[in-house]
Amino acid sequence: MTVGKDDRREQKRKHIIRAALKIFSKSGYTPALLDDIAGEAGIAKGTLYLYFKDKEDLFHSTIMSIIYDLEEILKKNISEDMEPLVMLENMARMQLDFFLQNSQFFTIYQAVLNYNLLSNYTNLFEEISVKVKELIRAETDIVNEGKTRGIFRSDLSTENIVIAYHGMVYQMIEWMIVFKRDGGFDTRKKARELMDIFINGIGK
Repeated sequence: MTVGKDDRREQKRKHIIRAALKIFSKSGYTPALLDDIAGEAGIAKGTLYLYFKDKEDLFHSTIMSIIYDLEEILKKNISEDMEPLVMLENMARMQLDFFLQNSQFFTIYQAVLNYNLLSNYTNLFEEISVKVKELIRAETDIVNEGKTRGIFRSDLSTENIVIAYHGMVYQMIEWMIVFKRDGGFDTRKKARELMDIFINGIGK
């Protein structure tokens, strides 16, 4: 199959983004040099400017490219005909899988969420905020559906249920990345146990 010019350009762009992800996660945004990113990508520094306006544009594109990848994975693995509990478990597992496979991105993502950094990059902050709100809105819809079906307690606010779920998933991701284990983790089992704690608590 013949690869078109636009496809080749997109492949090269993604190759540069992967190199940028490695350098940004290793050095941080400010110390990272375009020369290092070009070297990691195996291209001349000038080639970067054929794809990105400057370092800020490359950083922005790197962050959002990974977020869009996660968004697509969630869309492909979550369907409206699933039971609410199954949907939440699948969403948790997909995120655990994704961030374990993209642990470099998680390091950057945590740094990006620091207000001092985001305050300097309004457009990036706004785009990330939109995606985070979309995810929270999806979780909110699932919880409300669960309440309607009598699966979740109606006396608890939907907002607090979502905050608890969202926080548990995020902390599980952070824990698994910080405490890396030889042989990795069984993310299916982790997601199932997370949901068990979420629904049934830890009491006997």
